Amino acid sequence: MNWLVWLIEHWPWVLAGVILLLTLALLLRRRHPAASRLEVDARDPFRRWCQAAMMLITRDCDYGHLQRGEARRMLQRWWHVHGARDLHQTLAELSSSPNPDNAWELLRFMIVARLGAAAEMLDDDESWQMLCAPANRLQAAYEGWTAMAQAYVTARRQWQDLPLDGSADDDTMRWITENFQSLRAGAWTEVDWDLELEDE
Repeated sequence: MNWLVWLIEHWPWVLAGVILLLTLALLLRRRHPAASRLEVDARDPFRRWCQAAMMLITRDCDYGHLQRGEARRMLQRWWHVHGARDLHQTLAELSSSPNPDNAWELLRFMIVARLGAAAEMLDDDESWQMLCAPANRLQAAYEGWTAMAQAYVTARRQWQDLPLDGSADDDTMRWITENFQSLRAGAWTEVDWDLELEDE
């Protein structure tokens, strides 16, 4: 009963402490909204598979969860996309590539579609739906995560006129190849490459 008496006598301090703890919990949750959204999306097997594919480039995040301004800056800088019309044109160009089963183009399509969602140029569900076709094509074209990643790395080196053996890789290329090794030992062991994906 002593604790009850103490609570009654000190109720203003107890109440202030509870409010402080709740406020801190709310602030911490708001600081990492992308991480919590990643976890929620990862509960869907299709989305988790797509995130695992994109992590070759994004490492540990889904670009669809970036802040609106950051996503718009990335689209402008990397893709010269300044609005929804540019976005749809870029996606159309990537999807009509002469190499429809090339990991380089398919992963870039997925990245741009998710950036479009973060930039609020696409509805989030619409961007996920757009990933059905490239995800199915990746799965049909390659035997597994490693084969997909090797194809992407080779195509990126060709695009940059770098030696295919990696002897002159730039910082970004080294970052991707290091990430590739981390994913092989980590996230890709937890996601089945042969998962039955959604229909296109």
